[in-house]
Amino acid sequence: MEDINKAIAGAVLTKAPRISTADTEIVGKWSLSSKESSALRRTILKRLQNSAWKVLSPTRIHGNLDDEPFSPDGTAFVFRPGERAESNGNHPQPLAILDYNKKSVRAELKGHTDAIMWAGFNHSSTLVGTASWDSTFRLFNAQTGDSVQVFKCPGRSQNWTAGFSPDDTMFAGTMGSGKFAVWHVQSAAKIVEFEFGAWCRTLNWSSNSRFLAVGGEPLGKIMVVEPCAATSTEQIVQNRTLSVSACKGGRTLKRMLEGSIEIWGLQFLENSNTFGYIVGADGGLELYDIDTNKKWRFAPELVNDGEVVDNDSGPWLHLKERNQVISADGKTIRFWDLA
Repeated sequence: MEDINKAIAGAVLTKAPRISTADTEIVGKWSLSSKESSALRRTILKRLQNSAWKVLSPTRIHGNLDDEPFSPDGTAFVFRPGERAESNGNHPQPLAILDYNKKSVRAELKGHTDAIMWAGFNHSSTLVGTASWDSTFRLFNAQTGDSVQVFKCPGRSQNWTAGFSPDDTMFAGTMGSGKFAVWHVQSAAKIVEFEFGAWCRTLNWSSNSRFLAVGGEPLGKIMVVEPCAATSTEQIVQNRTLSVSACKGGRTLKRMLEGSIEIWGLQFLENSNTFGYIVGADGGLELYDIDTNKKWRFAPELVNDGEVVDNDSGPWLHLKERNQVISADGKTIRFWDLA
């Protein structure tokens, strides 16, 4: 590291004089005093040394990460320390939060006694939420690790996933009993519970915290709800089951997929009431606009005999500036124009 610091210092000494006497069309000719130049060199040197340390001295942890481990403010991530504990029993399932800047564990999150299927931060990075097979959802203080709320489900419930509303006022979780519910974060009061009728393993909130979309299997079911609507009738915005008729593939494949359609990667587009998801049957990407009832379907390629190519469905991403989506299907990455 000493040699690297010397190299950085040499680069700074070479470049700083040029910076201090820059001449551009934007700002015109300007210069710095000797004292100001020294301060500039010290500032640049410190920043470069910190960057080099972060690149060359990575933090290594022994444990496992979830799908959404990082805090939105970029200062921490949540992980399972050590070896994964045994599931389907009464075994402590610890979590920990690592402070990225300090390179040390900030807090331990204790209380779960069975497999933790999801863990993630709220949007203000102040809370960590969890979903577990021990029939509970839990909220923890992201700084201290203290328990904030415990949402208990009746009976033996293998809870699958969860998520905070973007305004951080609500928390939604899906249960192994085929139901999902929404709670107030501050009071822990249950706002509403819905009967889904299948395993619901993916959910996502709209940016305005108005809509919650939930997807599940094996029937390829999707529900969109408005938890804070005035009446129970208005709360269910959409409740539908997909078919394989629009899926790519031959008749043999479609017969095999009947009654076994999975929904993955469900998410709302930013600042939009349009949501998308991957149809596990053929890896196709579908988008649906709640306001206009317009639907787009982006399917993977076919070979000559009508079978799907690269149907290993992967993640997808929305490029708001270009009004495009990117899907990763097996070995292929595709760009789709929403216009």
